[in-house]
Amino acid sequence: GSSAPRPTSLFPTSAHVSGGAVLTIEGVGFENTAGLAVRFAASHGAPDGGPLLHETRARFISSTRIECVAPRVARGDPVLAHVSVSNGDGVWSAPPLVHVRGGSGKDGAAALTLEYDDANPGCPGCGVYGVQSTVAPERRVRERWVAVPDVGVDTGGSLVTVRAVGYAVNDPVDPFDTNKVRDIRDEEAASWVPA
Repeated sequence: GSSAPRPTSLFPTSAHVSGGAVLTIEGVGFENTAGLAVRFAASHGAPDGGPLLHETRARFISSTRIECVAPRVARGDPVLAHVSVSNGDGVWSAPPLVHVRGGSGKDGAAALTLEYDDANPGCPGCGVYGVQSTVAPERRVRERWVAVPDVGVDTGGSLVTVRAVGYAVNDPVDPFDTNKVRDIRDEEAASWVPA
């Protein structure tokens, strides 16, 4: 029989509870099979209120990289989902709710987990236990992102600049005290869109 794949890193390591984030998993032993799948497991967090145990198909990139879409979980308490991978033969990289530890991946021996939060988009730290969760909504630090250009060709290859517009740069000692806003500035990053 075949051996289980060995995932060593996950990016991004957090996602919104509504699901839909594209996750990249790196490791070794991924196979291009119709049954290639990723499993998300947690003691709670299923949309129906019970334990989370969700399997989703994965997209094969290479024997060391796959992608999948994070499933939706219940709103409320933060969910820390354990992530495991199977090539479709019924052999998983780990049983549900057991941390997977990488050997020599670029992230070292970090446990392979996905942290879900219920933060408002554009409001860093506004989730249930976030640093802005107790701040009145009208006093929270906000960010707004724009892409220039906001359209491109479907074959890819366009240069897109993503800019945080009007982001408040607060006091470095207490960055979430909106009484100590030093200035408002724009930040940007450019990236080529792949084909």
